[in-house]
Amino acid sequence: LPLLLALLAILLVGRAAICTANLQLTAITTKALVPGANLLTNGGFEVLRTNGFPAGWQWDRRNTDAACTVDRAQPHRGQQALHLTNGTAFGAHVYGMLWRTRPVALEAGKPYTLSAWVKSERPGILSLIGGADWQYRVQARAKDGQWHRLWMTFTPAAKDTNFVVRLNTESPTPGVWLDDVKLEPGTAPTVDAAEAGALALDAEAGETGV
Repeated sequence: LPLLLALLAILLVGRAAICTANLQLTAITTKALVPGANLLTNGGFEVLRTNGFPAGWQWDRRNTDAACTVDRAQPHRGQQALHLTNGTAFGAHVYGMLWRTRPVALEAGKPYTLSAWVKSERPGILSLIGGADWQYRVQARAKDGQWHRLWMTFTPAAKDTNFVVRLNTESPTPGVWLDDVKLEPGTAPTVDAAEAGALALDAEAGETGV
């Protein structure tokens, strides 16, 4: 019986080798990665106002010592990203906030995906937030110092259709980099497209704020 089993094994291996040798690659099918339309202008922070801060965005450290600055050394794409630091301990209603100054009009009952690229070794409590009651939120988790996409899918109700994008820091972090914020229709994030450029932001050039 052992000899029979050995012969059977040799036979099976031989047949597998013959089948493998007869395989031929006849075609390669490719699928184009199509970027979804970003409903946010200047999501990559490439266009700056005269005060040096990205057009269309506002920062308020509120009741923290947090800071948000433009960083040209470690962008995810393009020429620059935003860099957040925060030395204030976690507490109720204690946070620094970055937000879009102009709400985006959404359609109630339709799914959307909000995403941002984040990099940090110690992000603290950093959240991407939206919704009339700030009920849509996702927190940064990766701590390997590499760029990771933070994203969530949500379906707005009627009260959420005047949509404001926010990023909050709520606890100490020595540094978090943010880039390529995107709001798009659909249930998953798509690849990033090139920045729309300054022409799309001419109307925002006169915005004020820190």
